[in-house]
Amino acid sequence: MKEGSYAVYNGKVYEAELWSELNKKGIIMIISKDDADLKKGFVRDKKFGTIKKVKRDELTDAYYIQNFVKIQGIKVKVIGEEEDNISIYSNDYNAFRKLNMNQFEPFVYVKLVKKDEIEEEFEEKGAIWGFGE
Repeated sequence: MKEGSYAVYNGKVYEAELWSELNKKGIIMIISKDDADLKKGFVRDKKFGTIKKVKRDELTDAYYIQNFVKIQGIKVKVIGEEEDNISIYSNDYNAFRKLNMNQFEPFVYVKLVKKDEIEEEFEEKGAIWGFGE
């Protein structure tokens, strides 16, 4: 499952650092898994791998992807996946009761479920950094 912040730079989709201090200065860090990008101005970074710092106006799009599943007709957020299980989250009390979830903290409910309990998997994509407005 693909989740996180992404940016389109020169027609290619890259992971993007959303919470970086760089964003306060209008700079966005894009992260590549392709060593060929080193020839396109990217540099190696010990923490993130192959990166490039770009201005927002150099991007053609930026968005955030979140993963959800539907179980017993209820939409819940996916927060983890391991082997045949998936960790789900909701802040909806009705989901908590119907799915027999565990209360992690007030209004935060979690549960580990078998993948075969999932009726539907889907992702939601939302614009960030002023794109799509």
